[in-house]
Amino acid sequence: MNITNSGGISNSIAINGLHRILKGPKGTVWFDHSIRTSQNLVIGGNRLQGDRTINAGAIDVFHNLGKYTATTTFSSATPVVWGNSGCCYPTSGTVSTVFSNKTGTATLTFSTVCGVASMTDTIGGTTSVIMSPCD
Repeated sequence: MNITNSGGISNSIAINGLHRILKGPKGTVWFDHSIRTSQNLVIGGNRLQGDRTINAGAIDVFHNLGKYTATTTFSSATPVVWGNSGCCYPTSGTVSTVFSNKTGTATLTFSTVCGVASMTDTIGGTTSVIMSPCD
């Protein structure tokens, strides 16, 4: 992983490649993922000050067992913002994910309520997402 500080509190992060495998108690592979950035993440601000943002970049997750790729994109049009210093989750913004084996885009939109988001799947169904508490 490469992190470049462009002065002040703005960073560009490149993930050149990570590979993670999780095996169950009997050696069964539960997941096998490879991860990289196809466009560097642009991160600014400070979460503890309530002004952290990700406003550009794309992450590719290769699902090696399922044989598909999910590309999640961050955009300056709907930046992901940690706007509450008391919350470890973003409190606004949207990320979009395109899957190599499906038509359509899935989106995750963060709520002003800490730990709550809304997921819209590739066929337009919407579900509320409650994230686990932060450590």
